[in-house]
Amino acid sequence: MSVFMGALISSIGVTLFTFVSGVIIARALGPSGRGEYGAVILVAHAAASISNISFFDAAVVRLRQQKIVTAKMLPTMLIVALIIAIFASIGAIVVISTTKNSFREITFNFLIIFVSTTILYQLILQSFSAVDKSEMLFAMINIERAISPAIFTIFILAMVFFRKNDMSLEVVLILFVASKIPIIMIWTYVKRKNIVGNFCWDFVRDTIKLGFRFHIAFALNIIASQLDRLIGIGVWSKDVLGQYFVALSAVGTGFAALNVGINMILLPYLAGIAQDERRHRLRQIIRVTLIAIVVAITGGIIILPFVVPLIFGESFILAANMTVWMVLALAVTPLKAVVLEASRSLGVGRPSVEMAGVHIIVILTGWLLTGYINPKEMILFFGIANVLSTIYGAKYLLLSGDIQLDRSLLPGRVDGIFLIKHILRINREE
Repeated sequence: MSVFMGALISSIGVTLFTFVSGVIIARALGPSGRGEYGAVILVAHAAASISNISFFDAAVVRLRQQKIVTAKMLPTMLIVALIIAIFASIGAIVVISTTKNSFREITFNFLIIFVSTTILYQLILQSFSAVDKSEMLFAMINIERAISPAIFTIFILAMVFFRKNDMSLEVVLILFVASKIPIIMIWTYVKRKNIVGNFCWDFVRDTIKLGFRFHIAFALNIIASQLDRLIGIGVWSKDVLGQYFVALSAVGTGFAALNVGINMILLPYLAGIAQDERRHRLRQIIRVTLIAIVVAITGGIIILPFVVPLIFGESFILAANMTVWMVLALAVTPLKAVVLEASRSLGVGRPSVEMAGVHIIVILTGWLLTGYINPKEMILFFGIANVLSTIYGAKYLLLSGDIQLDRSLLPGRVDGIFLIKHILRINREE
């Protein structure tokens, strides 16, 4: 359980620091600069994630299953990371250069250097992470997840206080890369005895074969989670894109903390209890989640339209208007997380792949029907995609008998009291 709590705490830290730095960047750069910043970061990270052919996840499996000296494979994984980074960088640059946005606030040469550097350090970190995961060591992984956003936030705050007039998109992106350097240096020092070594072609060949088996599911989930913004990069102006990023950030931060807890804890919890107890607990979790959703919707619709201009600045009035629609679109995501993890805990089917596939189909259908000229059209189909993918994933729970479409899923006063007591207990423990 300590492993899961460590991951949960680091994920919440990432969410908070990312939100704080996002507010500062939005206020400093304005809607257009925020849109351009988000576009560059999104494409670079998407390229690193999709192009890695799940090599590092497959490496963890191979190292865990076979009697291989884990540390000796680090040089091989670092070389593979470099090779993947070269091809991924080329692909990312092509995609960015063909979008509607012209990236006027940064030069194309700067863009090439930034995207290539971002992809490279992401893959290097995945190499280190794969070695630690294969040895069931999660301390450095959790530290990296929390420390890098914290350092970036400190850099941004220092820039605002001491050199506010020099704040620009290029400066922000340089600070973003610089915030990753300390953790790479620390990890390199920890692994210094194993950085240099022989290249193992047999390991690479077998791991690539295994990675391709994982990659369809992984790539589909990455695309599904980012498809709205990837389409927005090619469809909207930078100003509108920046407004959308801010609306998504303002609404998504609240839901993210809840979703992280569900994703981290629910799968191992449900997989380890008896069937009758599992059904009772799952139905209770669903009822409590529905209450949390209602509270989130009510609070979000009432508060966010007024808070967003106050926090991000009056130039983000359009984002404030988007938040009402965004709250409704994201409202089902905690329930979606419950359905996904509960379905996965059954050990049957491929719920994550199928739910991601439904999500992608709905978003692309909306694009064909509307062109997403108005961001509210995107938000509408985003919400429909979340609802339909949740319903599709719930079929596994219905077929297994874990849930039934009856009163057992309707929240009551007892569930509200349970939720309040649980929150109060957490606060007392803290």
